[in-house]
Amino acid sequence: RLLLGTPLAELDLPAEATPTRAWAKEAIFPSDRFANAATRGPEMRSTGEVMAGGPTPAAAYARVLRAAGASRRGGHIGAPPFRTLGRSFDLDQFPRLLKRGISSSHPGMPEFKFSDDDAHAVSAYLRSIQQ
Repeated sequence: RLLLGTPLAELDLPAEATPTRAWAKEAIFPSDRFANAATRGPEMRSTGEVMAGGPTPAAAYARVLRAAGASRRGGHIGAPPFRTLGRSFDLDQFPRLLKRGISSSHPGMPEFKFSDDDAHAVSAYLRSIQQ
């Protein structure tokens, strides 16, 4: 109806939208998928991207990382890989830290605070990938 010219006021829309899903996007680099892609033409040096949704931001990001491929690391050089965080942190206490707020000693990294549900989702994901 909106495309046909009905004014927004006549559409009986809610005053505020409440999101029911979270979405995440991640870049895919050709070198992640094809050997020697960086030495080929400009077409092989361009990037692509994947997008995924989930009930929480943590679930959406976990899905987008899986979709981007196993070699996609992301993160800050020198930061420990997520798959080894259980060696440095007690993952049972991790949700409490995430809710309180966690900051990194890596320059340029922001401080993060999570809701209770997101903190437990991140912790569950980290537990599932530990090596």
